[in-house]
Amino acid sequence: MARGRKWHDAELVGLIAWIDICKKSNLNFDDTVVDHLRNVTEEHVGDDHEFSINAIKTKLIRFPGPNSDQLRLNQIIAEGSSCFPSLVAEHHQAFREAVRCYGTASRQIGSGKHSERAGVFKLSESMPAIESRRTGATSEQRKELEDIHRRTPKRQDTKSKMLEAAPTPSKELEHNVDTQHYTHTAPAYQQRSKTTHLQSSSDQSVITQLGQLQTALTQKDAYIAYLRTQWKTEAKAAHIQITRLQAIEAELRAENSHLKMAQQAREQAGKDPLESTIFRKNHDIWDLTQRLMKMQKLHSFAGRETFHKTLIENKVMDEALDRIADGLEFMVNGHDLTQELLIPNIEESSDLGCLVRSIFGQNSDSSTDRIMRLKQSAAKFGVGPVLRTFCIAAVGEWVFGSDFPNFTPKNSHLLQAYREAVIGHDGWSRLHNLEHAAYNTLLNDEIFHKKLIPKKAEDFAIRLSRALAPLFPTMAAATLDNIFETWGESPEVWKDRKSRLAEIFERALQLKATTVISDQVFEFVVNLPGTPDSILSAEDQGGEHEGQMPAIGLCQEEFWNLALFNVYPATSSSPHDIMADALVKSRNFIDRTIFTRSDKPTYTRMIRIRNLDSIMSVQDFESRSESETSTENGADAEDGD
Repeated sequence: MARGRKWHDAELVGLIAWIDICKKSNLNFDDTVVDHLRNVTEEHVGDDHEFSINAIKTKLIRFPGPNSDQLRLNQIIAEGSSCFPSLVAEHHQAFREAVRCYGTASRQIGSGKHSERAGVFKLSESMPAIESRRTGATSEQRKELEDIHRRTPKRQDTKSKMLEAAPTPSKELEHNVDTQHYTHTAPAYQQRSKTTHLQSSSDQSVITQLGQLQTALTQKDAYIAYLRTQWKTEAKAAHIQITRLQAIEAELRAENSHLKMAQQAREQAGKDPLESTIFRKNHDIWDLTQRLMKMQKLHSFAGRETFHKTLIENKVMDEALDRIADGLEFMVNGHDLTQELLIPNIEESSDLGCLVRSIFGQNSDSSTDRIMRLKQSAAKFGVGPVLRTFCIAAVGEWVFGSDFPNFTPKNSHLLQAYREAVIGHDGWSRLHNLEHAAYNTLLNDEIFHKKLIPKKAEDFAIRLSRALAPLFPTMAAATLDNIFETWGESPEVWKDRKSRLAEIFERALQLKATTVISDQVFEFVVNLPGTPDSILSAEDQGGEHEGQMPAIGLCQEEFWNLALFNVYPATSSSPHDIMADALVKSRNFIDRTIFTRSDKPTYTRMIRIRNLDSIMSVQDFESRSESETSTENGADAEDGD
């Protein structure tokens, strides 16, 4: 039994389109469909199966319909392509082209012409590309289709012979005229060869154009495939990212829900009446305790007729001066003490000129004498004692000799009126106590201790480094005012020196702030460089400072005496000024060059350090600093115990 013929998509499209053409043009389907399909299937001549009317009708009846039910032949011929919506939709473009070409061919058939072969040829030529796009053919399959198109001229020659065998009326008329004209000049086979050659050339140009279009279509298909692959990759990555974010969102939502539950549970636990009452009572007790402590602290200032005399405890001054001495002792660690100081021409108005005048101005009146004494001290005692003397002189001039802290605004008429009203209605004691209470509150403020004093101490350290920079000519002075001068030292050395200077000025500022709210007068005397500790007698030191003598094994000559801190009882102003005596005096350090006290001080403390005239390397002072820190930590731990 012979196997059934294989139907191609081009044949099915041509068959269904021909049904619509026959219905529209009133052509006989049975008489024309076989010849029509033979023309369509010239591209599949290798199938070795010819069409018959019975095979065509059988294919139409067995072709699945829209509901997968077999349709009757009469219904198919009557309704046409509407019975095959899926096939028409799949080959929509080819179907429209076939209907257009077959419509022209049907009109030519009605007028006795048979030029429908051109339309059929175009349809059959366009079907491979459509078939390739529909089935998603691979590159190898596309190459096979291109090989088929390259063999198309042979099929066109066959078609040309068929056209010559059955010529149209116009070509037949033209042929008769040519035959009569060339009856005696050329045989009939030469004319047919010429016609065949012209037809082949025309077909070859059409095939070349079609090949170019197919090449462009292949490139577009490849580009579309690349875009589709890239889109799938990006879509997959986006999907993974979305999944991860959704998981994170779910986790955070669960955590948020858990925290809300814990918060609600805690709130529910805290709503116990007894617990809430105890909490409020404890808070009230704490608040009242704080208020009571503040009232007790200011109680002595509230008395109308009571004069409260404030004195600073000696241990407060001892601690501050000891810290200043420690900073002075180690401020030149790592510095090359063998380097000679270059004494330049010093301006009287500069910071260095003021410091030189403060140190060497007691017994010399001219700047030349002071500079000469500075050179002698530097040559005799070296760099260390001179730099420490300059530092302690800066503490005396910039801190103790200033009006820090001064909270009184200038030219405040309202404040002056308040003071006059208080002293007029409540008396001198009330104004004095009120002034001290206000200063006490401001000095105990956290901003004053943690921000204002450290910032001012750092500014003083930078100012001193810049003032002493001319003594070290190897390095040019910095152009910015807020830059710490390195003096040509390594970063480890100058950073350590900067921290030492800042600590010295910070301790001095804290001590100065404490002195302004006391009813005492203070004196700070700076000694010349190289002043030994033995210059002071035991009587001047006083019996209460016997514990400050050098340790066993060290004689007094191994210590330098840098400065002297004295405290005197306050006295009334001269000439007597009631208002001035009642107010806080920010400038409470006397100057020996202007005013000297005849009475003995109630407190005297020397600022002395060991004679460290040996050169310490960076490693030496780092190891010493570490041992210092461990000793201080041990002392702090003992104090805590």
